[in-house]
Amino acid sequence: MMAAEKKKKSDKKFTFEEGCKRLEEIVAQLSGGEVTLEKNIELYKEGSEILNACNEMLEQAKGVIKVVDKD
Repeated sequence: MMAAEKKKKSDKKFTFEEGCKRLEEIVAQLSGGEVTLEKNIELYKEGSEILNACNEMLEQAKGVIKVVDKD
């Protein structure tokens, strides 16, 4: 995969729920033990990126909740 393709893939926007669903799929694939080492690494990287994005979404949501609670 070319660097530009990887960049596009990682820049893809998704909702928190979609991210969680994809993480579940990745965990299932990694746990299944039926993919190559290269694919495992690729899935791990993808999962890490999604996890970081979901954590950012949660932090943003916490900020919104704090603002709303102050009102």
